[in-house]
Amino acid sequence: MSILADLRILTPENFELPQAIDDVIHSEVPFPKNSDPMEFSLVFPLKEISRYWYPANNGIDSLPNLWTGPMVVSTNYSMPIFVFFNELGENRLTISLNETLRKVEVSIGVHEESASMIASFSFPEGLSSEKLMVQLDGRKQPFYQSVVKNRTWIYDQKEYQLLPYNEAAYKPVYSTWYSYHQALTQANIEEQAQDFKKYHLETLILDDGWQTEDSSRRYAFAGDWEIAQNKFPTMIDHVGKIKSQGIKYMVWVTLPYIGEKTLSLFTFQR
Repeated sequence: MSILADLRILTPENFELPQAIDDVIHSEVPFPKNSDPMEFSLVFPLKEISRYWYPANNGIDSLPNLWTGPMVVSTNYSMPIFVFFNELGENRLTISLNETLRKVEVSIGVHEESASMIASFSFPEGLSSEKLMVQLDGRKQPFYQSVVKNRTWIYDQKEYQLLPYNEAAYKPVYSTWYSYHQALTQANIEEQAQDFKKYHLETLILDDGWQTEDSSRRYAFAGDWEIAQNKFPTMIDHVGKIKSQGIKYMVWVTLPYIGEKTLSLFTFQR
C-alpha cells in the first residue's frame, strides 16, 4: 500500500490533497492571499523509509533530524526533488515542486516521538509563477527512476527542454582547474596539451581564471566575462592551436554570479 494514504498536510491549514491516481498526487497548493511566510509542510510515517536523497546530498543518504537545520534550493543550487526510499533502493515517497527560479528554504527531518518525517518548504522570495504545484509520488520503483520521472514532471511544468545528448561529455576530459586554479595562462595550457593524446584526453575545459587577472579563488570579478589579456594575449590563435590537435575546447562560465568588483555591477548600481 502506498504511503500516500498516511500522509497529512500541516500547512496551509485546511488544505486537503486530491485522491491519488496510480500512486501519484498532483496538486496546487492554495496559499492564502498575502500570506507571510508562504509555507507548505507535511508529515508522513517512517514506513519502510531508511534513506533520503536530493540532488545536492553529496553522497550522504542517511535520514536527517529536524534539528540539523534548513537547507536552501535555488537556481544555482540543487533542485526541488526529495526522495525517501528503503534498503532495497525502492521509492516510498518522492516530493517535487515546480519552483526552480526563486529560493526555497527546506527543512526535512525525523520527528522521533511520532516515528514520522516532517518536510517543510517556505518561499521567502515568493513564487516565480502564479501557483505552487506539488507532485507526491508513492510509486514502488527504483528510487533513481523516481528521480528521472519527477525531474521530467518539473521540466514539463516550466516548459524546460533537456539539452541534447553530447557524446563528448562521456569521453576523457581535462579541466585546467586541476593544475592551475585561477593562476593559468595560455602558455601553460599549450605546454600541457602536448601530452593530451598520450592520456587519451579529447576535451579541454578552460576553467575559472581566464576572465580575471585576479587569482584569489573567489567570484568578486565574475560577471564581465572579458578575456584577461595578461593570461591570454592571443586567445583566438590559442584556441585554434588546441583545436588543431583534435582537442575540443570548452570555456567555463558561471552565469548566476555577478561579483562586487565587476563593471557590470557598477553599471547596474548607477
